[in-house]
Amino acid sequence: MRSTWPNPAGRHLAAVGYDGQVLLWGPTTGRPRHVLEGDGSGMWSVAVSRDGTSLVAVTMDGAAHLWDIGTAVEVCRLRVDGHLSACSFHPYGHRVVLGGSAGLYVCEISPDAVDDR
Repeated sequence: MRSTWPNPAGRHLAAVGYDGQVLLWGPTTGRPRHVLEGDGSGMWSVAVSRDGTSLVAVTMDGAAHLWDIGTAVEVCRLRVDGHLSACSFHPYGHRVVLGGSAGLYVCEISPDAVDDR
């Protein structure tokens, strides 16, 4: 595993594997609850939102994937020029912060967003 991050409420633990999958463990079972897969690229970084409802992961090829933790459904994908190497949820509001070769991106998460995959 490359990195693991518990959310502040201690509800879930997420880990990025070398195979490009994100594993999400439940707090009581000690076993993976969901295996989240993006577009087949290796995931580099993962973060769980403060309220434990969302997870974001980034890939080296410049994609950020946002999942709903309760349903394990990918709700949106954002592509940028260059690669991404870090991600986090902003502590206030519904924003994701992404870092990569072109600098930092701050993205507003909105239920009105359109997914054009």
